[in-house]
Amino acid sequence: MPGAGGGDLGGLLVNRLEVDPASEDELARWYDQEHLPALCRVEGCLGARRFVATEGGQRHMVIYYLTDPAVQASPEWRRAADTPWTVRMRAVMRQRWRVVYRPAP
Repeated sequence: MPGAGGGDLGGLLVNRLEVDPASEDELARWYDQEHLPALCRVEGCLGARRFVATEGGQRHMVIYYLTDPAVQASPEWRRAADTPWTVRMRAVMRQRWRVVYRPAP
């Protein structure tokens, strides 16, 4: 995972969300077994990391480290992200918050 030095880091995608407690285990399996591995194989994705809040807003957050902000809008990204399991998981997500970042000048 890229450090503070940045290297090839040219953008971030940050997703935050909530799910009902009954969906917590499946959300973790989906992220760990399918979603994160598939997106991390897309050219221009340097890695990703999942977090769980200890206090404050949405409980779940994922940060994707990108060589360029445009990576997350590519056809390859969409193909990797749009699976039957993803469709099922989107149906249980709520309070979704999604922001794409580029480095500050």
